Amino acid sequence: MEPPLMICKQCAWKGRYDEVDWDTVETCMGTDKIEVCPMCGSMELDTVR
Repeated sequence: MEPPLMICKQCAWKGRYDEVDWDTVETCMGTDKIEVCPMCGSMELDTVR
């Protein structure tokens, strides 16, 4: 099965889920990893399918 397609709401980048970059952030529950756009660094990513 192919990875889902993602789209960035900021720059309209489109790509596979395994192409997104990851950022580590500290939250009140500890360290968490969030997905970010590889083109502009935005956290506003959506799944296309």
